Parts: sequence; C-alpha cells; structure tokens
Amino acid sequence: MNTNIDDEEVSPASMPHFAEGIPLVFRFKKVHPGFTLSDNDLTITHTGGLDWNTILGDQSINLTYPGKYFFEVKINRVSTSWGMAIGVADKAFDVTGTTILGYKDYGKAKSWTWFTYPGGSNEGFLHDGVVSGTKPIPFKGGDVVKVVIDASNKSIEFFKNNESLGIPFENIDSDEVYPAITFCDQNDSVTQIQY
Repeated sequence: MNTNIDDEEVSPASMPHFAEGIPLVFRFKKVHPGFTLSDNDLTITHTGGLDWNTILGDQSINLTYPGKYFFEVKINRVSTSWGMAIGVADKAFDVTGTTILGYKDYGKAKSWTWFTYPGGSNEGFLHDGVVSGTKPIPFKGGDVVKVVIDASNKSIEFFKNNESLGIPFENIDSDEVYPAITFCDQNDSVTQIQY
C-alpha cells in the first residue's frame, strides 16, 4: 500500500516550518466575473464596475500545523474614494456576489483584514465589522503590504513597506484560512510578489 502524499495536493502550511516565515506561493482563484488576471495570474485587476468583490488565493494555510507564513502584494492602484481590504478569510468564505472582508454578513464566514477605506468609519484592522487596535495609515498605490500568519498562536501581523504595523489579531477562530483581497472601484489592482 502506498502511503506517500503527493506534495502538490498538500497545503504548504501542512508541512511544518519554524523559521522566520516562508512565502505562501499561490495564484489568485477567479470565481467572480468582475476580475481580470494577468502576469501568470499574479496580477489581479477589478474590472466589474463599482461593487465590493473578493478574490481568494488557491492555497490555504492549515492553522492546526505549526509554522509561520506570509504573502506580499504591491498595490498598483487603489481608489481614493472607495477602498480595498487585504487579509485572510476562513475556508467557508463565499466570494460570490457582493463580499467584503472583515464583515461576516458579506461573506457568510469569518475574515480578518486591513481595510483601507478613506473617510469610512470602519477603516483599519477589521473583523466581524469591528475595528481592532490602532488605526494604521491607509495604504496607497505603490505600497507593498505583507500579511504574516503564525499558526503557533493563530495570529496575523501586517506590514507596510517592510514596517510592522503590529499584530491586531491573535487566537483567530479558524483552522484554515486563505489569502484574500476585496476590491471596490473599477481598475483597482494588486500584484503578488513572488520569491
């Protein structure tokens, strides 16, 4: 009997790592028609008009295995009138229809995010519609946002241009999460940084 596991069928996070963190390599998983993928599915552009839509990565992080993982995206364009959210969503998050990270009602599952929404009262680190911790300076076009997920304490740390903004979420209530980004305005775009 063959008990070997094909590595391509295993989430990167199910293989324990204890270093500073390893990059989570994924491609964007297009489900909603309001997105256009380019650059070998590393760049995502919101082309569906003015509406809140979320896209997930195709690789999850299993938080029942120890390890520290991260992903980074360069903000190509983000509206100065609307907003964008970058973070992680529970495996049950539904990306069909209008979805907004950080709001359980707009995804039917939990998510944890850094929500940049100029003039919005819920701008900042957002979970279940509630802002956690201090309000960071919003990210803008040209910035690089890094999301670090530590499975040992189920924490999420955010960085902007290599500067830590702290750990707004610890002991998150999920065993498996996906990288996720919510867009609103037409032509807002990010590119995943690969290593």
